[in-house]
Amino acid sequence: MGARILVVDDEGDLLEVLRRTLEAQGYRVRTATDGESALAAATACPPDLILLDLIMPGIGGFEVCRRLRADARLQHVPVVMLTALHETPAKVQGLDAGADDYVTKPFDVAELLARIRAQLQARGTDPWRVGDLLVSRSRHELACGDRTEPLTPRELALIELFARQPNEVLSRHAVLAAVWGEGSGAAGVVDVYVGRLRRKLQALRSAARIRTIRGGGFMLDVPRE
Repeated sequence: MGARILVVDDEGDLLEVLRRTLEAQGYRVRTATDGESALAAATACPPDLILLDLIMPGIGGFEVCRRLRADARLQHVPVVMLTALHETPAKVQGLDAGADDYVTKPFDVAELLARIRAQLQARGTDPWRVGDLLVSRSRHELACGDRTEPLTPRELALIELFARQPNEVLSRHAVLAAVWGEGSGAAGVVDVYVGRLRRKLQALRSAARIRTIRGGGFMLDVPRE
Protein backbone atom coordinates (compact mmCIF):
# COMPACT_ATOMS: atom_id res chain seq x y z
CA MET A 1 0.00 0.00 0.00
CA GLY A 2 1.19 3.51 -0.83
CA ALA A 3 2.30 6.16 1.62
CA ARG A 4 -0.35 8.29 3.30
CA ILE A 5 -0.31 11.94 2.24
CA LEU A 6 -2.35 14.74 3.82
CA VAL A 7 -2.94 17.61 1.39
CA VAL A 8 -3.94 20.94 2.94
CA ASP A 9 -5.15 23.81 0.74
CA ASP A 10 -8.17 26.13 0.74
CA GLU A 11 -8.41 26.10 -3.08
CA GLY A 12 -10.95 23.38 -3.83
CA ASP A 13 -10.02 22.91 -7.49
CA LEU A 14 -6.31 22.58 -6.73
CA LEU A 15 -7.05 20.22 -3.86
CA GLU A 16 -8.95 17.92 -6.20
CA VAL A 17 -6.21 18.02 -8.83
CA LEU A 18 -3.60 17.12 -6.24
CA ARG A 19 -5.74 14.34 -4.84
CA ARG A 20 -6.24 12.73 -8.25
CA THR A 21 -2.59 13.17 -9.22
CA LEU A 22 -1.29 11.59 -6.04
CA GLU A 23 -3.80 8.74 -6.04
CA ALA A 24 -2.77 7.96 -9.64
CA GLN A 25 0.75 7.45 -8.26
CA GLY A 26 -0.51 4.95 -5.70
CA TYR A 27 -0.56 7.25 -2.67
CA ARG A 28 -3.40 7.24 -0.17
CA VAL A 29 -4.67 10.80 0.13
CA ARG A 30 -6.66 12.76 2.69
CA THR A 31 -7.47 16.42 2.30
CA ALA A 32 -8.12 19.41 4.54
CA THR A 33 -9.11 22.98 3.66
CA ASP A 34 -7.85 24.84 6.73
CA GLY A 35 -5.25 24.62 9.46
CA GLU A 36 -7.56 23.45 12.21
CA SER A 37 -8.94 20.52 10.24
CA ALA A 38 -5.43 19.68 9.03
CA LEU A 39 -4.15 19.37 12.61
CA ALA A 40 -7.18 17.27 13.57
CA ALA A 41 -6.67 14.93 10.60
CA ALA A 42 -2.94 14.57 11.24
CA THR A 43 -3.52 13.83 14.93
CA ALA A 44 -6.27 11.28 14.28
CA CYS A 45 -4.12 9.29 11.83
CA PRO A 46 -0.53 10.50 11.36
CA PRO A 47 0.33 10.66 7.65
CA ASP A 48 3.64 9.80 6.03
CA LEU A 49 3.91 13.27 4.44
CA ILE A 50 1.99 16.56 4.51
CA LEU A 51 1.58 18.98 1.60
CA LEU A 52 0.79 22.25 3.32
CA ASP A 53 -0.46 25.55 1.91
CA LEU A 54 0.64 28.68 3.78
CA ILE A 55 -2.15 31.21 3.28
CA MET A 56 -5.37 29.75 4.68
CA PRO A 57 -8.30 30.98 6.76
CA GLY A 58 -7.89 30.58 10.52
CA ILE A 59 -4.63 28.91 11.48
CA GLY A 60 -2.04 29.64 8.78
CA GLY A 61 0.52 27.21 7.39
CA PHE A 62 3.46 28.58 9.41
CA GLU A 63 1.61 28.01 12.69
CA VAL A 64 0.35 24.59 11.58
CA CYS A 65 3.93 23.55 10.87
CA ARG A 66 5.13 24.79 14.26
CA ARG A 67 2.39 22.81 16.02
CA LEU A 68 3.23 19.69 14.05
CA ARG A 69 6.85 19.96 15.12
CA ALA A 70 5.80 20.38 18.76
CA ASP A 71 3.81 17.10 18.70
CA ALA A 72 5.90 14.00 19.44
CA ARG A 73 3.68 11.88 17.21
CA LEU A 74 4.02 14.22 14.23
CA GLN A 75 7.40 15.89 14.56
CA HIS A 76 9.06 13.39 12.21
CA VAL A 77 6.44 13.68 9.45
CA PRO A 78 7.96 15.49 6.44
CA VAL A 79 6.19 18.73 5.53
CA VAL A 80 6.36 20.18 2.01
CA MET A 81 5.01 23.71 1.87
CA LEU A 82 3.04 24.56 -1.25
CA THR A 83 2.38 28.26 -1.71
CA ALA A 84 2.15 31.24 -4.03
CA LEU A 85 4.63 33.17 -1.86
CA HIS A 86 7.83 33.42 -3.90
CA GLU A 87 9.85 35.82 -1.72
CA THR A 88 12.96 34.49 0.01
CA PRO A 89 11.90 35.72 3.50
CA ALA A 90 8.72 33.64 3.24
CA LYS A 91 10.75 30.56 2.30
CA VAL A 92 13.12 31.15 5.21
CA GLN A 93 10.19 31.57 7.59
CA GLY A 94 8.67 28.32 6.37
CA LEU A 95 11.90 26.39 6.81
CA ASP A 96 12.42 27.96 10.23
CA ALA A 97 8.92 26.79 11.21
CA GLY A 98 10.03 23.23 10.49
CA ALA A 99 9.18 22.62 6.84
CA ASP A 100 11.36 20.13 5.00
CA ASP A 101 10.85 21.55 1.51
CA TYR A 102 9.16 24.47 -0.22
CA VAL A 103 7.40 24.41 -3.61
CA THR A 104 5.95 27.58 -5.16
CA LYS A 105 2.79 27.85 -7.25
CA PRO A 106 2.37 27.38 -10.13
CA PHE A 107 4.38 24.20 -9.91
CA ASP A 108 5.50 21.47 -12.26
CA VAL A 109 3.73 18.21 -11.35
CA ALA A 110 6.75 16.05 -12.17
CA GLU A 111 8.96 18.17 -9.92
CA LEU A 112 6.44 18.05 -7.08
CA LEU A 113 6.21 14.26 -7.31
CA ALA A 114 10.01 14.01 -7.33
CA ARG A 115 10.23 16.14 -4.18
CA ILE A 116 7.60 13.99 -2.47
CA ARG A 117 9.50 10.81 -3.33
CA ALA A 118 12.74 12.34 -2.08
CA GLN A 119 11.20 13.27 1.28
CA LEU A 120 9.64 9.85 1.77
CA GLN A 121 12.89 8.11 0.90
CA ALA A 122 14.89 10.44 3.15
CA ARG A 123 12.74 9.46 6.13
CA GLY A 124 13.69 5.84 5.77
CA THR A 125 12.08 2.70 4.59
CA ASP A 126 8.76 1.30 5.68
CA PRO A 127 8.75 -0.94 7.60
CA TRP A 128 11.58 0.15 9.88
CA ARG A 129 13.41 -1.92 12.47
CA VAL A 130 13.99 -1.63 16.20
CA GLY A 131 15.64 -4.68 17.71
CA ASP A 132 13.92 -7.75 16.26
CA LEU A 133 10.73 -5.78 15.52
CA LEU A 134 9.55 -4.30 12.25
CA VAL A 135 7.10 -1.39 12.56
CA SER A 136 5.04 -0.72 9.44
CA ARG A 137 3.15 2.55 9.36
CA SER A 138 1.69 1.89 5.92
CA ARG A 139 0.27 -1.49 6.96
CA HIS A 140 -0.48 -0.57 10.60
CA GLU A 141 1.39 -3.70 11.55
CA LEU A 142 4.04 -4.98 13.93
CA ALA A 143 6.14 -7.94 12.86
CA CYS A 144 8.82 -10.21 14.26
CA GLY A 145 10.23 -12.92 12.05
CA ASP A 146 7.34 -14.46 10.15
CA ARG A 147 4.73 -13.39 12.70
CA THR A 148 2.62 -10.23 12.42
CA GLU A 149 0.14 -8.37 14.62
CA PRO A 150 -2.25 -5.63 13.41
CA LEU A 151 -2.12 -2.25 15.13
CA THR A 152 -4.86 0.29 15.73
CA PRO A 153 -3.90 3.95 15.07
CA ARG A 154 -3.36 4.53 18.82
CA GLU A 155 -1.29 1.37 19.19
CA LEU A 156 0.80 2.40 16.20
CA ALA A 157 1.40 5.87 17.66
CA LEU A 158 2.33 4.32 21.01
CA ILE A 159 4.80 1.75 19.68
CA GLU A 160 6.36 4.42 17.44
CA LEU A 161 6.85 6.66 20.47
CA PHE A 162 8.58 3.86 22.39
CA ALA A 163 10.53 2.60 19.37
CA ARG A 164 12.02 6.00 18.59
CA GLN A 165 13.46 6.09 22.12
CA PRO A 166 14.33 2.48 22.96
CA ASN A 167 15.73 1.71 26.40
CA GLU A 168 14.74 5.18 27.61
CA VAL A 169 12.17 5.79 30.35
CA LEU A 170 9.10 7.81 29.33
CA SER A 171 6.83 9.13 32.05
CA ARG A 172 3.14 8.19 32.02
CA HIS A 173 2.28 11.87 31.58
CA ALA A 174 4.69 12.22 28.64
CA VAL A 175 3.18 9.18 26.92
CA LEU A 176 -0.36 10.41 27.51
CA ALA A 177 0.46 13.89 26.15
CA ALA A 178 2.31 12.54 23.11
CA VAL A 179 -0.24 9.95 22.00
CA TRP A 180 -3.53 11.38 23.26
CA GLY A 181 -2.74 15.07 23.66
CA GLU A 182 -2.56 17.42 26.63
CA GLY A 183 -5.62 17.44 28.83
CA SER A 184 -6.92 14.25 27.26
CA GLY A 185 -8.10 12.62 30.49
CA ALA A 186 -7.12 9.86 32.88
CA ALA A 187 -3.64 8.41 32.66
CA GLY A 188 -5.16 4.94 33.11
CA VAL A 189 -5.77 4.76 29.36
CA VAL A 190 -2.00 4.50 28.90
CA ASP A 191 -1.91 1.31 31.00
CA VAL A 192 -4.71 -0.20 28.93
CA TYR A 193 -2.89 0.36 25.64
CA VAL A 194 0.48 -0.66 27.06
CA GLY A 195 -1.18 -3.90 28.13
CA ARG A 196 -2.45 -4.47 24.59
CA LEU A 197 1.01 -3.92 23.12
CA ARG A 198 2.58 -6.25 25.66
CA ARG A 199 0.22 -9.03 24.61
CA LYS A 200 1.10 -8.44 20.96
CA LEU A 201 4.82 -8.50 21.69
CA GLN A 202 4.33 -11.80 23.51
CA ALA A 203 2.33 -13.20 20.59
CA LEU A 204 5.16 -12.18 18.25
CA ARG A 205 7.72 -13.86 20.57
CA SER A 206 9.81 -10.71 20.38
CA ALA A 207 12.78 -10.20 22.66
CA ALA A 208 11.60 -6.61 23.17
CA ARG A 209 9.49 -5.88 26.24
CA ILE A 210 7.66 -2.84 27.56
CA ARG A 211 8.75 -2.49 31.18
CA THR A 212 7.00 -0.49 33.89
CA ILE A 213 9.52 1.59 35.83
CA ARG A 214 8.37 2.25 39.39
CA GLY A 215 7.95 6.00 39.87
CA GLY A 216 9.23 6.59 36.35
CA GLY A 217 6.87 5.38 33.68
CA PHE A 218 7.53 2.95 30.82
CA MET A 219 10.45 1.80 28.70
CA LEU A 220 10.72 -0.31 25.57
CA ASP A 221 13.47 -2.72 26.61
CA VAL A 222 15.30 -3.73 23.43
CA PRO A 223 18.20 -6.16 23.98
CA ARG A 224 21.45 -4.70 22.73
CA GLU A 225 23.15 -6.73 20.03
